Amino acid sequence: MEDNSIVPDFIKVAAVVTAMPRWVLALLAADGFAVPVSWVWVHAVSAVFGAAMTILEGIAVAYILGAMVRAQGKQAAWLGSLTLGTCIAFVGVLAPSIYSRVTGVSVGTILSSPAIWGWSVCVASSTMLTVAAVGYAQAILSGNAQWSFVASQWQSKAQELETKLQETQFVVEQKNSEMTSLNSELVEAKLQLAQPTMPQLPKPANDKKPNRSQYYDKVLEIVRVNPSITVKALAESVQVSRPTMYNILSDLEVAGRLRINGHKEVVEIGDKS
Repeated sequence: MEDNSIVPDFIKVAAVVTAMPRWVLALLAADGFAVPVSWVWVHAVSAVFGAAMTILEGIAVAYILGAMVRAQGKQAAWLGSLTLGTCIAFVGVLAPSIYSRVTGVSVGTILSSPAIWGWSVCVASSTMLTVAAVGYAQAILSGNAQWSFVASQWQSKAQELETKLQETQFVVEQKNSEMTSLNSELVEAKLQLAQPTMPQLPKPANDKKPNRSQYYDKVLEIVRVNPSITVKALAESVQVSRPTMYNILSDLEVAGRLRINGHKEVVEIGDKS
């Protein structure tokens, strides 16, 4: 049940209004003025107000019980005590009145002198207890409503701060990533400064080894024209060094294309055998 000041305020005012005929008649009787039986309208108004009081008491108890659900600790105990007192007082007022209406006997005849005192206390206190219980229930609900409003504000603020925190964490992670990358580049630069690389010297032009296979056909052609050519002359004709020429001739000899006379350094065409 949400707090609504209109409902409890209406109950409290209506409780006083519906009790006024009973109090007025009781005070008139106490002063020695009895309402004549011929004043039917007075009794009719009293009956209407009595019925309204009964309905109002039911509404009041329902409102109080709704507040009791949200009450905690001492609040629940106090509200329960007020509710119990209201119900006892209401029953104390209503029960003799119902018996009197049913039997047609006045309340004064039904009740003894001490009971009359008790009934009078119930009549006087029932309205006050109803107003007190409803007011206390209203205070509880109003406090809960204010607390709920404050809690809602704090919850909204907490969500806003959480969102900002997540955004800040994202920015920090990005900056950390950038710092890590910059640190890596810095370390690499320091290593390069600490260990400078020596420039590589150009390789000599004659560093490459000649491909001997490209000279096979030329060597065989020269040997066919001059079968007794020496290795020295053959190297000069092909324009390679003497060791290279020996390697070329060794390849051709293994292949059975020519033979080398080692003593005279003469190359002859033919098989090795």
